[in-house]
Amino acid sequence: MEATLLKSKEETIRKEKKKAILLVSKGYIPKDFPKDKLLEYFVLKLNSELNKDVDEKKLKELENEIINWPRTPNNDPSYFSLINLREELYFVLGFNVEFAFEEYCAPSIRDAIFNLLSKGYSSIIIVPIDYIAGINAKILKEIEEIKKSKDIDIQIAWPYKLGLQADFIATHILSFLRKSI
Repeated sequence: MEATLLKSKEETIRKEKKKAILLVSKGYIPKDFPKDKLLEYFVLKLNSELNKDVDEKKLKELENEIINWPRTPNNDPSYFSLINLREELYFVLGFNVEFAFEEYCAPSIRDAIFNLLSKGYSSIIIVPIDYIAGINAKILKEIEEIKKSKDIDIQIAWPYKLGLQADFIATHILSFLRKSI
């Protein structure tokens, strides 16, 4: 049985060589980003969203500083968890697995898609890590625009099936229950 599954997996991978997986996470502000700059950023962002007069150049400058802030396991553990997940999925699936962020971190989804295009990938499966909320509407619109302008097949592997979510969470809970016995 296991040999049949392995052979099936190898055949699937061989047929799908130009497919890539793109893991998408929300993205977080590094814990050690200066608080005064963070406050300034959020005030500017809020005022911009309220259509108030804002120094857009300063807002963009602060946003870029957050995005390009050096990540460490201490200041952004979720970033490194995503890297570890990418490596594990590559090992399990055999596909090229990349990652991107909705905000606050590089690469952006747009940049990651164009990077995959430049490497010759013609099909991308986008997998939101937030399996309950998925990807925000603004990002979905941007993905649709890219699909229209480029010759690329992009699929979004969402929503997750409820049964898969329940199995995942139940297995996780059971692993903790077994430790306490």
